[in-house]
Amino acid sequence: MGMPLMNGRESFFDLGLIEADRRSRVPLFRQIYESLRESILERKLAGGAGIPSSRELAALLGLSRMTVISAYEQLLAEGYLVTKRGSGTFVSESLPEEQQRVSFRARGDVGKVERTFPTLREFAHRRHGRIKLSTSCKRLVEQTSNLPKYLPSLRPFRAGVPALDQFPIEMWAKLSRARWRKFSASDLSYGPAAGLDALRESVAEYVQAFRGVRCDASQVMIVSGTQQAVDICARLLLDPGDQVLFEDPGYRTARAALAAAGAQIMPMPVDTQGSIVSEGARLSPHARLAYVTPSHQFPLGVTLSIERRMELIHWAHKNQGMIIEDDYDSEYRYVHRPIPSLQGLDSGERTIYIGSFAKVIFPALSLGYAIIPSRLIPAFEAALTLVGRPPSILDQTILTDFIVGGHFSRHLRRMRKVHESRRTALVESLTEHLGDRLEIIGADAGLHCTALFRDGVLTKSRSARDIVEGICRMDYVVRLLSEYYLPSRRRMHQPEGLIFGFASSTPRQLKTAVREILPAFG
Repeated sequence: MGMPLMNGRESFFDLGLIEADRRSRVPLFRQIYESLRESILERKLAGGAGIPSSRELAALLGLSRMTVISAYEQLLAEGYLVTKRGSGTFVSESLPEEQQRVSFRARGDVGKVERTFPTLREFAHRRHGRIKLSTSCKRLVEQTSNLPKYLPSLRPFRAGVPALDQFPIEMWAKLSRARWRKFSASDLSYGPAAGLDALRESVAEYVQAFRGVRCDASQVMIVSGTQQAVDICARLLLDPGDQVLFEDPGYRTARAALAAAGAQIMPMPVDTQGSIVSEGARLSPHARLAYVTPSHQFPLGVTLSIERRMELIHWAHKNQGMIIEDDYDSEYRYVHRPIPSLQGLDSGERTIYIGSFAKVIFPALSLGYAIIPSRLIPAFEAALTLVGRPPSILDQTILTDFIVGGHFSRHLRRMRKVHESRRTALVESLTEHLGDRLEIIGADAGLHCTALFRDGVLTKSRSARDIVEGICRMDYVVRLLSEYYLPSRRRMHQPEGLIFGFASSTPRQLKTAVREILPAFG
């Protein structure tokens, strides 16, 4: 359907370009605005084309003239339309051709906008005439492309998530309300770059008492989590091309953060005593940094022996290197007492100890800490000032109240029992139903265990990937152990296995899930 324009020029306007649906939740003026804007961007309305007057279009659409005027005013303000005195309203002829090539859809619900722009990964690997990505950006895209994606579900077997159903939400809400009542205008301003002093003192007392860390509050830096701590360490300690000793297999996300900073990741193989430090040092004699998870190695779950700990500390002193100790879930140990930190053995202050409240409070809190050697405090504070201050001051104060009030220690004691019962349920169920196919390791601590495939389970007709895909089709998520090896070592006949999380599901849910995944094993 179309209409001739009454503005003195011989032209024709297609009313089919206008969408005005009274049943839509999108305001009518917005629908008219978006319809015309889309037509201009997609060149359905060429530059210089005439547009009906507001009075004409309102009459034809059966709408209020003010509705049409509101849409026109927005288009005029943004430069899509122009008015010519005595002639009427026209599409602007000055829009760049590149802008008009953009495919733009904004029909339906407000906020649902769909563009045909390339993904960042696609963009990083193509030449573009206007924007040139930095080398560091390309590394960042490359390193994140194969990491696990965000999963909102708490289905059984998801690793790294605590028993969120057991968190005392009401107590946290009570502390939050109490803290808001005490807040003044000054409390709404920015906080210190290194975090609130009260929280830093509480963290220092906690890690000294329960993890054997040697520090005072001035060495505690509050961060948004483990990843930010690793990222800052990479910025402060590494130049592009520097070698980093990294557990193999190891925690992929930390590895990606170091590689994105330009580090050359060098394998430090892991056996039943943890990282083989001598092998890593032999392969990488010039490494400047080592990343380890000594209390509960991820993903194999072994503990770094005291001999290897001393060997690693000796390596750092001899080579003037540094150690990042990621103590991500050491609070949960079910067979023996928690293993004291590696940092507590290092009298020369060459170890950076990092921890997170994601596994002991809840991940959405996004709060963690780094215990920094004294001589690095100024540099770390400067980095925090530039890369972003710590998370919400309110969350920091509530967490401080949670710790000081004794709620944290009580919650932690309870969570150990809850997680132990869930761990027992998973191990017993896997042993009962799949014990002839899987050997469970690393179940003495933490929030996950690893199950190695026994000889003969994997064949040419049934690979580990086939089994994982079968489990995923049932809406469960397990990870392949081989995904955590460095790419250069995945083809070296490394043991293959599956990583099962157990903390976020009840014993009944875990037992049911194990029975349901049996068909995936053939």
